[in-house]
Amino acid sequence: STAAGVHVSADSNLVHRFQGFRLFFRGSKGEGLTGSTTYTIDPVTVRQWGSVNQGTLDMKLQKGSLTSTTGAYLQDYNQKSNPYPSPVDIGTVVYNAYTSGQLAQAAVYVWNPYAATAGGFVTVSESTLTPYVIAANSSYQVRAANNNSVLIFNESNKATTPSIELLKETSDVVTLNVYDMDNHFWDGMKLKFNADAKDVEEGRGDAGKPVNPDMNFYSWSADHHPLSIDSRPFEEGKVIPLGITSNYNQDFVIRADNFSVPSGGVVYLHDKYLGKYTLLDQGVEYRFSITKDAATQGDNRFELGLAPANAPVAAGQSNLKVLMVPNPASSGVTVTFNAPESAKTTVRVLTVEGVCVVTQDLGIQQNGSITLPLDNLASGVYMVEFTSGDKKVVQRLVKE
Repeated sequence: STAAGVHVSADSNLVHRFQGFRLFFRGSKGEGLTGSTTYTIDPVTVRQWGSVNQGTLDMKLQKGSLTSTTGAYLQDYNQKSNPYPSPVDIGTVVYNAYTSGQLAQAAVYVWNPYAATAGGFVTVSESTLTPYVIAANSSYQVRAANNNSVLIFNESNKATTPSIELLKETSDVVTLNVYDMDNHFWDGMKLKFNADAKDVEEGRGDAGKPVNPDMNFYSWSADHHPLSIDSRPFEEGKVIPLGITSNYNQDFVIRADNFSVPSGGVVYLHDKYLGKYTLLDQGVEYRFSITKDAATQGDNRFELGLAPANAPVAAGQSNLKVLMVPNPASSGVTVTFNAPESAKTTVRVLTVEGVCVVTQDLGIQQNGSITLPLDNLASGVYMVEFTSGDKKVVQRLVKE
């Protein structure tokens, strides 16, 4: 059929009202399909016509059915659109929908077209009412609480200017983001320590992980659900499994862009594939590679460990962080450290009587790790003394 001189497909698989989708612009018809890697994109005009949505709108959502194999719902992630031809405060809409029982979680997933190579979803938490404005013609995802859930839009939700805080960090979370070697963002996840939260997936503090085309980086809840925002209590000795998948074999960096933990708490990143431990702090980076080897990605490469506070000898030294794993140990112990500045660094192993049995001079260092051999030591309790400049940490070690 033809409307205003424009051909419209008779296919019944048309875009439905409120449906969200991604639209790629490539230039004029056929442009970019000739095999040429570079070309000048022709100007493109996309026209829309039809009645303008006004007033109060009820946007229906679907949850689908529970799968027996994964324990997840088939269709609880709903991709929807901004129903008005103006910016709209989706944050307030989502918060109201969650508090009224319409959404499974207090979060909205907005599209970042600049992430990775083809874009990716960024999670915006709405556990507290926080206005977040998306532009006209924007789509997003939300998770339905049931098969007759609705998002309710009102004229009062219209706004004038879209929000620009897509990747803005909040101060009360641990934010781990993945970048390539050009410092280009690929994906990220947030960990929030809250004594009132649980380590299983919940509605208000947690947010599930939508699927991105190029990379997915997430944590696993205790009931084995992937999370982009993970709220849980800080429990010393707890291990938090992480997952990472990518279609690209290349070098990446995991960076702690924000680091907020309970006083004295220690969080470390464990690369199980390489057997490396990295103490996390604000700005700390860990470089790794994803290759054709399947073991370089998936759900068994990375995990986070929560360790107890250091035991500094003198007051005011807690900004020197030291982690020993494993402890108890048999043949060796890996000491990982992060100091506030580069300084002369040494590590000693002493008996409880104060006799030094192992000494390692590491030179001028700020962070890193070293494995101390223990094969020649008798079973028992030892003290490991770590010194960085004028700062010192002493921790107890059990040799089995």
